[in-house]
Amino acid sequence: RCEFLQSKKSSEEIKKYIETYSGFVGVVGRHFTCSLIKENLSTATGDLVLNIFEDEGVRLDSFKTWPAEARVEATALAKAGFFYTGEGDKVQCFNCAGCLHKWEEGEDPREGHAKWFPDPPAISRLSHPAPSACSGTFPASLQTVSRLSLGTLRQDMTLVESQRLQEAKNLTEQLTKAYNNRSFSKLSSFGNSNHLAIDLKLLYGDLSVVSKDINDQPIQQLFFHEILANLNSTIVLEGEAGSGKTAFLRKIALLWASGCCPILSRFKFVFYLSLIHARSDQSMADIICNQPVGFVGPLTETTLRDVIQPLKNQVLFLLDDYSETNSVPQAVQELIQRNHLYQHCLVVAVRTNRTREFRKYATTTLSIAEFPLSSTLYVLKKLFSYNIDLVEQLVFQVESKKSMQTILKTPLFMVSLAAYWVQHPKGNIISDKAIFKAYLLYHLLKYSEEREHVLAMFSSCGELALTGLFKPSFDFTEYDLSEAGVDRDEAVRLGLLSKFTAQRLHPVYKFFHPLFQEFLAGRRLSELLVSDEKEKLERGLQYLQQINTFRKVAGRYNFLLAYTCSFSSKAVPQIISYLFKLIDCKESLESQSEDDEHLQHHSDLPIRMLFIDQLSSINPKLLLPVFMQYLLGFATSVAYESNTISVCAPIILQFLRGKDIHLHSFLSPRKSELHFFQDYPESLSLPSSFQIAVQGSEHKQEFNISAIGSCYSSLEMPTIDRDYAPAFTLCNDMAQKVKKEEKDIDTFLSLIRRHLPDSIMRPFVLTTGKMQLLKCTFSNISSFQEADLRNLMTLFSVSDYIELQLNNSPGFIEVIRPAIEQYKEHFKKCSLHHLNLSKTEQELLLSMSFLECLEVEEKEMPELLFSNLDKFICLEELSVSQCENCNVFDTIPDGFKNLCNMKKLLMSRMKLENSSRLAEFVKSFQDLSVFHLNCSSYFNPESLLAAISSCKKLTEIKLTGSFLRDPYLLSLAAALPNFVSLKVLDLNSQSFDDKEACEMFAYNLGVLLNLEELILPSGKGIKSAAKLVIQQCLHLTHLRCFSFITCLGDDSLLEIAKVANCGGFQQLENLLLSANHDVTEPGWRNFFRTLDNMPALKELDISRIFTHQIKASAPTVTAFVQCVSRLPGLVTISMLGWLLDAEDLKMFDIMKKEHPQARSLKLSWQWVLPLSPILQ
Repeated sequence: RCEFLQSKKSSEEIKKYIETYSGFVGVVGRHFTCSLIKENLSTATGDLVLNIFEDEGVRLDSFKTWPAEARVEATALAKAGFFYTGEGDKVQCFNCAGCLHKWEEGEDPREGHAKWFPDPPAISRLSHPAPSACSGTFPASLQTVSRLSLGTLRQDMTLVESQRLQEAKNLTEQLTKAYNNRSFSKLSSFGNSNHLAIDLKLLYGDLSVVSKDINDQPIQQLFFHEILANLNSTIVLEGEAGSGKTAFLRKIALLWASGCCPILSRFKFVFYLSLIHARSDQSMADIICNQPVGFVGPLTETTLRDVIQPLKNQVLFLLDDYSETNSVPQAVQELIQRNHLYQHCLVVAVRTNRTREFRKYATTTLSIAEFPLSSTLYVLKKLFSYNIDLVEQLVFQVESKKSMQTILKTPLFMVSLAAYWVQHPKGNIISDKAIFKAYLLYHLLKYSEEREHVLAMFSSCGELALTGLFKPSFDFTEYDLSEAGVDRDEAVRLGLLSKFTAQRLHPVYKFFHPLFQEFLAGRRLSELLVSDEKEKLERGLQYLQQINTFRKVAGRYNFLLAYTCSFSSKAVPQIISYLFKLIDCKESLESQSEDDEHLQHHSDLPIRMLFIDQLSSINPKLLLPVFMQYLLGFATSVAYESNTISVCAPIILQFLRGKDIHLHSFLSPRKSELHFFQDYPESLSLPSSFQIAVQGSEHKQEFNISAIGSCYSSLEMPTIDRDYAPAFTLCNDMAQKVKKEEKDIDTFLSLIRRHLPDSIMRPFVLTTGKMQLLKCTFSNISSFQEADLRNLMTLFSVSDYIELQLNNSPGFIEVIRPAIEQYKEHFKKCSLHHLNLSKTEQELLLSMSFLECLEVEEKEMPELLFSNLDKFICLEELSVSQCENCNVFDTIPDGFKNLCNMKKLLMSRMKLENSSRLAEFVKSFQDLSVFHLNCSSYFNPESLLAAISSCKKLTEIKLTGSFLRDPYLLSLAAALPNFVSLKVLDLNSQSFDDKEACEMFAYNLGVLLNLEELILPSGKGIKSAAKLVIQQCLHLTHLRCFSFITCLGDDSLLEIAKVANCGGFQQLENLLLSANHDVTEPGWRNFFRTLDNMPALKELDISRIFTHQIKASAPTVTAFVQCVSRLPGLVTISMLGWLLDAEDLKMFDIMKKEHPQARSLKLSWQWVLPLSPILQ
């Protein structure tokens, strides 16, 4: 009785309230006052601490990987209270946590424990186990408070009524005793093959349950107490195999039996019935009596009819394992079908494949959703409280790999993982592979008597998974299962497939998670690849050969490959060899149109795919080193994980030859790669280079929006219709986005404690190997920790040659002075950008006497360095940029021309008043192959052109700026036949008006048969000779880049398409036709309609300045879209200054979906302006 209520209400008011209370359907207050249950209140306080190793069987399970050569038997250790830690012969006591190892032959574990950890309570716990809940009697810590007094019942009860009351009381006592028995509360998922079990009295993880409407659509999520409050009539509880249906029903029975759950006190009886233990011909009384939960009876149909039926909705039936039996007892079927008459509360737990059978009888449908991650972590923390680090590692993996969150979708997965952890205390036990292997282990343990049959089901379901993955398909029909040889009923029974029938004309089968489908597919592919049967092996190779692009390897089939390698050591070298060969296949880098449905199931892949696609659109050449690095990481990782590194090492060593290897310093390096370099020091000499990049946050140049805006200050803002407003973006919007990204990068960089952490140094410490070349790049950094400097010196010490690049890092040369001084003879290249070199730093650079390449980009000329360039007797390349305030060649000594090895001379943004001294140097370099000069000031270049003409080995000539005039074009044109090896001719920003000179230049272009890149000048003369220039391209069969800006008209533009259709431009990858403002819209339309044969084209630039924009008509847009559809390799299209509306873009997007480069095809059409255009 409630004392507070009695103090506030009279006895009459209380009685009236009880009689009229109706909080539940068909239940009033008086039903709660006549409970036959004894309330068991625990007096325990504080957080419950569990120890799974209290069970000797679980301790014995932990010795699955116990070394065969160990000197003490696992059984003896388990009996003594020890479980295995997974390290050597080290074991730990479950009670005191003491660890022992280095056992002697015949040593007694109990004596060893007593010697090193004299803890009498531990020994006594093993000798005299404390009474537990399995005894059927309640521990002393539980108070028994009677809630029933026979005196409160009616005194004038008839003999029959008294007899029924006594039967009811006996039945209640037997039910509560049965449910409080540990055999009922302790739920084992693995039968007799594994001892790990969870006691639902002590530990329960909440499920996520949703109610559904008649159309099988979710209505709302329900909490456990809400479900208990709404138990009435017939309820269907649907869930996949292992979703927690049994635990849910048993938890209800346990709460009722405890008497501690007021919300369940309205039920006089709760019957938990597992239909696995029922025969089809049994009566309901027999079914209840034959439950393996300790119910002893006797119980007759008469008792059920007389005692239970009148109670109607005060009786709760919990029917479990309905889907596990093919023949449901007639009594159960009658209970379900006629419950609208009996009016009992009925909860039927079924798998999704049998939900349809109950729809017409159920008033409520509940569906178990994915097991909450919080529940998984809660249960595992309790079970593994002795090793909380293990659970924390899982939390880290779940956070870093989002797909892990969706894998642990059922309690069965969580329990399987726990069992796997017990049996494999060390190793790779926190990964998706570990979880799935645990799940398969669960099946082999649960159905140990059907082992061969279960393994056969794994293979047939793997075949289904594999064929589905290459379609791709994640939903399967009965025909699909038949084709793969899958017994659908068995697959559902074993929990390998889920069957969905509700609201469907035909059943649909699914694997419970797409990653599990890939896991089984990997298992099957591994079987095929190692098969001795030729047919199976060929089928496995056919599957493997379909994984033929970087996108497929790193994306769509990434998990499949990893899973395949985890099953058979024989398959690993085979797969690695195949993947390495893709590097030599040009098509492997093509970003073909692919179905990205797999991205829906892999939360970790979209960012990776976006990176690959964007990299491909920016510069496809950048993909190759990224792909190579990815393959190396994958190969070393799977080789170590599968213990096949000794077999795979020769394959990996061969792959490393001539490659460029990136050692990431501030990003986490791939441990497997570093591990390989450490184990095989000879591998260090095989790559052509190792590259390391250090990024700081000092001296960074901020994004200057004002400089961009000033470029447009003299131009009039465009006037456009509102429909075309999206064609323009404000600079400020872009600037804010860039600044935010820069801030995020700086924040990340500020968290870096070490630039060269010890983790990447292990392969290089005390190694016998040597790197051919070390490329070091330091950006925005002026300070270095002493430990980082030591590590840098270690890297220098194992390098034959060193290339050093410094960007915006003033003073850093002095910071690393000890490393440079000690290894100065190893430096072959120095690239210096915006350093403001001091005299001391220049002296240090001059000490690099064997330098072969020097690149300097400085506003102030480093005079000491340049005046001593002749000291670099091995110099082959010199690049000078941005020295605009002085004449560099007046400072360079005469001895510079004696450097007979010079092959490349590159000068950009130079001040040249007289070219005679430069010409003298050029003339002396007879092996010169590359000459670049960018200069905007005029000077007499006659002597320079004559010197260039004498260099017969030139492969690149870039004369850019505006220093050439018409008379000198004739000299250049006359010299062109001398350059038989020329591959690059760049005359960008030069302008010529002399028609005769331009025609001669055009004719002589045809002799440059090896030309790959042609950047044409502008001017009236070039414009008049445009068609002739384009026609000469028929002879330039190796041309990859063709740039013709400002000079084209309608006819000359059309000539490009005609030449292409006649067989020209077949190797062309970049066609740059921007700022050709004399071309009209009809001219572009004709060009688009005519162009039909540029198979290699990847980039097309037809942009216009916004003051000469084109408002594209529908026919022009149609012609453009059709033209793009005929260019299969096209990746990047730039058409700024073209006004496109929503319908135009829609047409382009429709075509894009069918384009071979759909994943990476990018259209740029928006101008970035400092001010908004004028809208009309």
